Amino acid sequence: MKAFNVCTAILALVCLHATGTKLVSTTKEEYLKEINKLRRDAAKKYKIPNMYKLFWDYTLAEETLRSNFRGLWATRRKTYRDSDPLTEVRNLDSDLAIDNRAALVEEYKEEEDLHELEVLTPGQQKIGCIEWNKKPYYTYCSLEPDGTGTSWNVSSGEPGSACAQGFENDDGLCSPVFGPEPTAHVTGTKLVLTTKEEYLKDLNEIRRNAAKKYKIPNMYKLFWDYVVAEESLTYAKDGMGKTKRQTLCDSDPFVKIRDLDSDLAIENRTALIKEFNNRLMFEIEVLTHGQQKIGCVPWLQSIKKKDGVSVNFFTYCYLEPEGTAKSWNMSQGEPGSLCGLGFENDNGLCTPARPTPTPEPTTTTPEPTTPKPKIVGAKPTAPPKALRLESDSDSKPAQDSNQPTDGASYGQVGMTLLFLISMMF
Repeated sequence: MKAFNVCTAILALVCLHATGTKLVSTTKEEYLKEINKLRRDAAKKYKIPNMYKLFWDYTLAEETLRSNFRGLWATRRKTYRDSDPLTEVRNLDSDLAIDNRAALVEEYKEEEDLHELEVLTPGQQKIGCIEWNKKPYYTYCSLEPDGTGTSWNVSSGEPGSACAQGFENDDGLCSPVFGPEPTAHVTGTKLVLTTKEEYLKDLNEIRRNAAKKYKIPNMYKLFWDYVVAEESLTYAKDGMGKTKRQTLCDSDPFVKIRDLDSDLAIENRTALIKEFNNRLMFEIEVLTHGQQKIGCVPWLQSIKKKDGVSVNFFTYCYLEPEGTAKSWNMSQGEPGSLCGLGFENDNGLCTPARPTPTPEPTTTTPEPTTPKPKIVGAKPTAPPKALRLESDSDSKPAQDSNQPTDGASYGQVGMTLLFLISMMF
């Protein structure tokens, strides 16, 4: 019986250490669901009042794939998971005892990976994992935003009772209070991995409307560029301010940082161009006429305004090829009336011109001619005279029987008659 209880206790611990779902591209939701169950069970067992629900973050997953260690051990932790054979590296009952919490926080400063403790760190809210084939582990994950383990520095309490503002108790986990979806001052579509086309469509509609409202004659249509998106993911700064701009989009709460009616007034254009050289221009960045390429990644960045209000941004974008805003140095005009060579007006936006179809050359097919039959062998000879006459009589109209034929003349007939008469007398 004692052995049975020991095995039961070990199995209970194992259930906290690993998921039953193998992480592959199609199992992220199930994998995340099981990790949150581990967190909820740990919060209840060890009376953790500030255990947050984890959400999948594609940016974290992609940065994990590229070994991008931005913020590691400051605002991020990494861990290897799903070992074979399953082993227990930590003693959770000892590690999570309330009298050991201070020592645990110190250990976070010294150890790069605390194994099963990493996915139980209360303050983590985002996770991104990739498949991993370096034995004995099969999964490699990054978690944010607690890189120091300070969220363990809290007294025991009712699970979900010490959630931060904007979060609520969801059966022991601190979950966001979901209101309306974040509405952008640029698009109504939230950018995720599967919404790039719709997001881009919304951006171009905003550019078209701005071109018409503010009489911008050289507003170009934006096209998605995967290279630019990857550069925004890795913060590549080559060309920034020369052939590239960056911007944060999709704010919550919805705020207008710029006054477009004032900024885009024709008399303020010179000041606008000067301001581009000194700062991020927020919603004006996606309205800069000369930009033709854009690449964005999901993002979470909080910026405090001058009035003290913090604004969360959910999208980070790079735009090319204009880094200096010189395209704003343009007089007003009919939208789409000043497109560059190779572009045409597409309802107010300058779009690459569609190639004019080249007419196919007309070819006259000569009428077929019937070839004359070629005589093979000896040429036919003329029929005998009698046959010719007989043939002629069959083919020509009937003639008077007294009319001489075959070339005999009237004189010859007359002489023959006179000779016969003289012989009679």
